Amino acid sequence: ADHSESEDNGLAGTIIGGPMLKEVDQDYCLTSPAVDVSSSLGPLTLSYWHYPNKLWVYKFRIEAWDGLEWKTIWSGNGTMNDQAWLFAEHDLSEVRNSQLKIRFCHTTSYDTAKDFGGWSIDDMAITSGEPTPCDDSDICTGDGSCEGGECQPGPPVDCN
Repeated sequence: ADHSESEDNGLAGTIIGGPMLKEVDQDYCLTSPAVDVSSSLGPLTLSYWHYPNKLWVYKFRIEAWDGLEWKTIWSGNGTMNDQAWLFAEHDLSEVRNSQLKIRFCHTTSYDTAKDFGGWSIDDMAITSGEPTPCDDSDICTGDGSCEGGECQPGPPVDCN
């Protein structure tokens, strides 16, 4: 079952309701469609709920397409043995672009992992917070510029 209390009954995962495939060291990835977040202001955050399903000795990573290449947002190795939905969030501000994609990947690295379910993801969201306040002498993070007291996306404006 998914994490949501809504009636959508949808989630993403590897072999939902069944055991993993037998391939050890096989990389499984789930990739989102592209979304334009280039004009979003303030911090950009990826949030989601995930259920590890007894992932024994796996490698995990979350990557974001920055418009040119995949960048690792989070990675982990080891054992996740949680049997509950867990909430997580990651900063995406450095990969803000007009074709942002997110992908969740995991690799089985132990043969008995095939006896358990994969990594389930639900209620994924990309949100933008309030713009960072600034004054004309401040330098905004990334490629932003200060305009009207708020950091704006895009290249810095040279007023000289």
